[in-house]
Amino acid sequence: MSLVDRYYSVLLPKLKPFVYSSGGPIIAMQIENEYGSFGNDHSYLEHMISTYESNGLDCVYFASNGPTDQALQAGAVDSILRTINFGTGTSPSNSFETLRLYQPTGPLFVTEWWDGWFDHWGEIHHTVTPALAAERLDEILAYQNASVSIYMYTGGTNFNFWNGANYDGYYQPTITSYDYDAPIGENGDVSDKFTALRDVIGKYLTVPSEVPVSSPKKGYGNVTMQPISRLLDPIVLAKLCPQPTTSSRTMTMEELGQNFGFVLYRTSVQGPLTDATLNIQDCHDRALIFLDDEYQGVVDRGSLVEPAVSISIESEGTLHILVENEGRINFGPYLEDFKGITSGVRLPDMFLFGWTMYPLPLEDIDVLPTTSFTPITNDPAFYRGYFEISDTPMDTFVSFEGWGKGVCFVNGVNIGRYWPSKGPQQTLYLPAPFLHQGQNEIVLLELYTFANELHLVDTQDLGRGN
Repeated sequence: MSLVDRYYSVLLPKLKPFVYSSGGPIIAMQIENEYGSFGNDHSYLEHMISTYESNGLDCVYFASNGPTDQALQAGAVDSILRTINFGTGTSPSNSFETLRLYQPTGPLFVTEWWDGWFDHWGEIHHTVTPALAAERLDEILAYQNASVSIYMYTGGTNFNFWNGANYDGYYQPTITSYDYDAPIGENGDVSDKFTALRDVIGKYLTVPSEVPVSSPKKGYGNVTMQPISRLLDPIVLAKLCPQPTTSSRTMTMEELGQNFGFVLYRTSVQGPLTDATLNIQDCHDRALIFLDDEYQGVVDRGSLVEPAVSISIESEGTLHILVENEGRINFGPYLEDFKGITSGVRLPDMFLFGWTMYPLPLEDIDVLPTTSFTPITNDPAFYRGYFEISDTPMDTFVSFEGWGKGVCFVNGVNIGRYWPSKGPQQTLYLPAPFLHQGQNEIVLLELYTFANELHLVDTQDLGRGN
């Protein structure tokens, strides 16, 4: 708790002038979010409450949890307000009845009402019909003057490497889009769900007459992509990581002082070995394996089968393992989610030692040198293309038809990961503020397949819905 206390000692005094008792707009503050899904340490909750109180934050305190007995028992204490979180698949009346078992009086507040859902790679695109969303919202507002906070009302985007992940029996990285099937989409489009929810709210409150309009979109056509350089080229590695780290053992991304991106691990291996199993213990999250620059296979944490790759060595060789951090787990019991190779590498049963490690956060791609090479499949490489905008830039979408998996940079900004073969997301949202009149640059780090062209289209494609 020392780090939390240290952080709050700076943050909370800044909020004091804005609480209601000081003449400000803040009438309530949340102590915890869904803590009842993680633990039942009430002394921790009491400590948080006393921390708020000692900093003069005189307002209503609350804690939000799922509408279950266990969550409401574990995730709050009786001295604060209990609130609940649930989605369109849950009965509002049943949820409120459960809440009343633990909070017989006081306001009813749904702090997160999920009107859609987020997507993981390899799943369908989650959608909720406007009719069902409107029906559930009406049930909430009609129940004993209940209040609600709609999550999400406006969708968003996990730009850069900022998507998270879940774990439900296996690792589930979240896609770049956080559109959430929200009433106002990731790209500012106003959907039928917006109208449906607005009509319901209008039964209980006066709603503004103004209705937002969707932002203009434009397709800028095809962009020819040219090879820049191979990731495994020593010249490229020297630019991206001038000072690699050497160690007898593999180190995690965090031990290397890195938060996001990739880590390249290199070591020497001895033969002769035929079809020997290379085991990466606790790979977090996806590893591409190369022997003497030749692709050997992939180890994917999200696979439902035991991940392993077989390699053959005549005498000796150089082993490269490129590990991608696909997003840290942000809910559930596995929040301690270190990245990279977190345990070690065995061939076939013997641990390998003597590693050189290249942290590759890809925060500055302007340092990339241009080298001569012929693109081949399963050879991570950078590609560049340009397109012109003659007038005021508009929102657009990057379509990756024919490409494999990678990361897209536009004018130096990392707009996210793409993986069209895995889906569901097929396009990346490219907002107008990231563009400018004149020449614009797109750079890809493509891990698998070169397709010559990208397509800038005026329509978003988040994949097949449920």
